[in-house]
Amino acid sequence: MASTKEYAYAAVDWCCATADGCGESCYRAAETVSLVAVTLLESLRSMCRREPLPSRPLVCVAVVLAAGCAIGPCAGISERVWWLAAAGSLAVWVWLACGRNVLLRDRFSSACGFAACDHDNLAAMTLIVSIACGGAGWSVVRYHLFGADELAWSLTESPVPIAIQGTVVESPRVLTPPSTDFLRGIALGPSSECIVAVQAVRDGSRWRGASGRAAVILDGPPPSLTAGSRVRVFGRGLRPSPALNPGEFDFRERARSLRCLSIVRSPGMECVEILSPAPLLSLTAIIDRVRTNGIAVLRKHVSPERAPLAAALLLGSRESLPSEESREFLVTGTIHILSISGLHVGILALALLKVLRILAVPHGWSLVSVALCTGLYMLLVRAETPVVRATLLVWLSCLAALVGRRSLALNALAVAAILVLLWHPPEIFRIGTQLSFVSTAVLIAAAAALPSQRASSDPIDRLIQRSRPPLHRWVRRHARQ
Repeated sequence: MASTKEYAYAAVDWCCATADGCGESCYRAAETVSLVAVTLLESLRSMCRREPLPSRPLVCVAVVLAAGCAIGPCAGISERVWWLAAAGSLAVWVWLACGRNVLLRDRFSSACGFAACDHDNLAAMTLIVSIACGGAGWSVVRYHLFGADELAWSLTESPVPIAIQGTVVESPRVLTPPSTDFLRGIALGPSSECIVAVQAVRDGSRWRGASGRAAVILDGPPPSLTAGSRVRVFGRGLRPSPALNPGEFDFRERARSLRCLSIVRSPGMECVEILSPAPLLSLTAIIDRVRTNGIAVLRKHVSPERAPLAAALLLGSRESLPSEESREFLVTGTIHILSISGLHVGILALALLKVLRILAVPHGWSLVSVALCTGLYMLLVRAETPVVRATLLVWLSCLAALVGRRSLALNALAVAAILVLLWHPPEIFRIGTQLSFVSTAVLIAAAAALPSQRASSDPIDRLIQRSRPPLHRWVRRHARQ
């Protein structure tokens, strides 16, 4: 009978044999996995483009400007400090770029701790600092600075009687009333909202100058006011209330970003006096009439059930959509379908270009027509940020085609971002704007990662391509597309 020591020796031998077997199996499995990984990497590398990417200097400018616009309102620093920092950095950059005293420049670099950096890198860093500080200063100006005669400074969160004079900036849009609630004591009727650029406010028995923009809410059916009309409005004025609970939507911050700090609520059109109609040749009045007539045409030729949806999809008139349908889109997560995006502008530009080519319109006139039509459509849908971004991309592409240059998509997107931030810096804090630019950049980068569809200049590559089976060439071409 075997002793305990022999059993122990047998157990040790079995464990060693098992470990050797497991080690060999693990080694084979690891070798197989590494072989598969290398094969996949080689396949992906062969699918990626090999030609060098062009330089994109404006991408760096757009990123730095966006960072400055985001930091400026949050840093709590005066705009004068930002402007001085931007001007000082710009002066240093000009001195480094145009100065001829190499000895002084080297001493300046050593004193600032940039001895290891060359002259070009130091100049680039000063220019980057200048752009970031300039963006921060401009963002602070647009976000925090308002006129001393701003209408909102004479209002509080409690409504007070007020009378204002101004010009209608945006024509009235219908406000969707809330759903019927039997627990609500007073049912809310229909109402509309328009934006008025304030020019004067009544102070006792006289009118004094005022500035700012006010959201005028009119109870009752929407009035026939056209953008550009001068009006006198009587009502009750107040300022938007701030967020009272954590995570609550802050209407005051939203109004500050839109530079519309006042709300005037009027009982109806009987409290609105039209001082002068809109000029006939006013661009805003023409666009407003075209938009109104377009909605009327849709209601005339489309069924009553689908006309509001058609107006929302084509003209961005979501206020005409019933609240029940809007809630259905919101619950199902498809509310973005109702928003006018860059896809609408792209479809319009491509369809118009194809039609003009079929009609044999000259190439230059076709590009000019596409640029004009996309610009008018941008104004027609009230220039939402995704539409502005797509329209700028179309304009830059048309300009590049006119002068015979290739348009770099990522550089063009950077130009659009720079122009949007210069026009309205608080857009950097809007989720819709961020998603619009980020998604477009991802699509452009994905397209740039694929190899070019043009024929290779190497005759050996062309011979290899022709030697492949037709099915393989078809699958490869359509898979890339």
